[in-house]
Amino acid sequence: MVVAVQNRHRDCPWPGLLDPLAWSIAGNYVLIRHEGGEYSLLAHLKRGSVRVRPGQWVRAGKVVGECGNSGHSTEPHLHFQFLDRPNVLLGLSLPIPFSGFLRKKEDGTLERVPLGFPVRGEEVAPIS
Repeated sequence: MVVAVQNRHRDCPWPGLLDPLAWSIAGNYVLIRHEGGEYSLLAHLKRGSVRVRPGQWVRAGKVVGECGNSGHSTEPHLHFQFLDRPNVLLGLSLPIPFSGFLRKKEDGTLERVPLGFPVRGEEVAPIS
């Protein structure tokens, strides 16, 4: 469920630099509460692009906003973070398991991983 949104911050007009007038670290964002009391944050969204509202239920694949350059951002990108509480500054980041991917093993064969965590440096690919 969407618990908070921000949609009014401007995108930085100077790519490569932080906007000195940006007073919000996250800029435009969507904060979603998941089962188990975990939260996902999608931040630095383009001004006016947020398509959801607090209290709205969303499912995987729902477009919630467009990539932007708002807040403390030097170029357009999506900041995605999984948190243990709905506070960007005080929340602890949580690991995000990936579902349905292939892991390349040392012998060159591919291992199907239904749910797990890629390890730094290993080659992975989506299951098509």
